[in-house]
Amino acid sequence: ICDGKVASQRLTIAVPTPTDVVVMPPVLTLFAGATSNVVASVVDQFGVVLPGAPIAWASTAQGVATVSSNGLVSAVALGTASIRATSGSLVESVSVSVQNVPVASVAVAPSSATIAQGEMVLLSLTARDSSGQVLGNRPATWSSSSNAIATVTSAGVVEGVAPGTAVVSAV
Repeated sequence: ICDGKVASQRLTIAVPTPTDVVVMPPVLTLFAGATSNVVASVVDQFGVVLPGAPIAWASTAQGVATVSSNGLVSAVALGTASIRATSGSLVESVSVSVQNVPVASVAVAPSSATIAQGEMVLLSLTARDSSGQVLGNRPATWSSSSNAIATVTSAGVVEGVAPGTAVVSAV
């Protein structure tokens, strides 16, 4: 009441109804062996987060990526997976891509060798990441700068063909 005048407003109070699950980030790229958290929220018809709404997590490809009950995604193997956040009948997904850790350096052992014509030597390749950790299971393509002097197989076996010098490389 203001100076004897009355104004009123009719209010309708709506009950919050869960209408969507919002997941962040919507896309995730991980290196094999890494982990990352994803977060999900349930929102109502007004876009307001409903605190305490239950979220269930699941992976469509557990051989590629797993997810814990609190949204911790673990990259298992190369490939893609969808991580699903479910609350009641509401579902939202995160696309997860698992990739190899990049190779920062490679080394061939032995670094040099002298072999006779017809003799063979096995070379090995060690790949490392940027922190110096050895990266396993990285295939290499071997080549010789001169097959007339030395040949190399796909397994890294070098055979001396004729006198001279050749450089054997692995990529």
